[in-house]
Amino acid sequence: MNPPGAGASARPGIASIRVLKAEKAVMDAFTAGFDRNRHRLDPTDADELLQDWMQHSGRLGDGQSLTDGQLAMYREMTTGTDLIALVVGSAGSGKTTALDAVRHALGRRGITVYGVSTSAIATQGLKDAARIDGSTVARLLGRIAFATDPAHPARQRIDQLESSGSEHDRRRAAAIRDAYALPPMDHLVVDEASMLAVTEKAQIMEWAQRARVRVTLVGDHKQLKAIGPSSLFAEMIKVRGAVEMTENLRQKTPLGRDCAAFLRDEKPRDALEILAAADKFRVARSEVDKNRLLIESWLQKAAAMPTAADRMRLTGLDADRNDQVDVLNHLARHWARSSGWLTGDDVTFKHAGTERTYAVGDHLQITRNIKRAGDQRDLNNGTRALVTSVGQHGLELTYWDADGQHADQLSVEQAVTHSKHGYATTTHKLQGQTMKS
Repeated sequence: MNPPGAGASARPGIASIRVLKAEKAVMDAFTAGFDRNRHRLDPTDADELLQDWMQHSGRLGDGQSLTDGQLAMYREMTTGTDLIALVVGSAGSGKTTALDAVRHALGRRGITVYGVSTSAIATQGLKDAARIDGSTVARLLGRIAFATDPAHPARQRIDQLESSGSEHDRRRAAAIRDAYALPPMDHLVVDEASMLAVTEKAQIMEWAQRARVRVTLVGDHKQLKAIGPSSLFAEMIKVRGAVEMTENLRQKTPLGRDCAAFLRDEKPRDALEILAAADKFRVARSEVDKNRLLIESWLQKAAAMPTAADRMRLTGLDADRNDQVDVLNHLARHWARSSGWLTGDDVTFKHAGTERTYAVGDHLQITRNIKRAGDQRDLNNGTRALVTSVGQHGLELTYWDADGQHADQLSVEQAVTHSKHGYATTTHKLQGQTMKS
């Protein structure tokens, strides 16, 4: 392995000084936290709390228990000794179920768990499936910067407002301070941690070390890589080891599980061979031919769905790049109309020189976070929804998550600026979601 402070990007002429400093900061914080976790349970107490969760949570059916990987994750997160812990969780291994058990056990002993992930929709998944309060990584980093930087621009704005003598300005200053306040936490869960750039990881880990907050980094360095310079997730595992969750609870067939395992182990040839042997492999001779094959496969699965809701929730297409997604969305929508899945006329919404066209039955994806007031749920970037009504004032839509079915609406402006067709999506936005194609 590379020495502490030297990751994959640490090569002369390639890594910036900023990245090298971040890599060193990550490894320094990581090693300094060995055997320093004070937010942990006695193993016997942890086992009793797990039994309580299994009896009352309703997450497991009769006679079921956690897998070996889920149990190892639970025990590391509740009784582990290091201030910074590592969990390798492959896709579909049941991480959120284990996290729900962790939240229950630690919460019963007054230890507050908070979660962050790389996207708002993934963070919402933590809230829905594991009942862990949280935010995006970007939001947490903004709060850490405010807490640690005396010259933060928001602090200067607060000072200006408070010195004005106006009651209205004082309320505005208080609102800004509340927006930047760090939430209470004793244990921070960083989901999709292998996708974090090392510079982001350094800010979180240095702050957590000073605040004595326990951090569990959950990721899989064999899946999607960091968006940004370096990551060090694999290097950290080599230093201290990690809990590994490799059981696949998502794919329902042996072929699907074997294929996913080969792809995770970077053996695409083996995955292709077993797919070919099962007559599940097609060779595209061109980009156009590839799109034809993808659309044909999606149409077959979508047509087998009993309802429009199932068609939207359980089927879809993915591609690496946004331009590929746009082509697939155009083709899928054409065939959805031809199949009778879209009803009524197309309605085109226009705003600031951009337009979007929707009809009842369209699949839609939110492309920018939409904050809602009061108790209404926010609409997060990446949320997929079914268009249920189209009118001159905008769209009505229905979407589903771990908490069930929800209704919402978009104004004309939001329909143009905050959404697009959602038959296809990028692979990165698909992280943590389940589709049949």
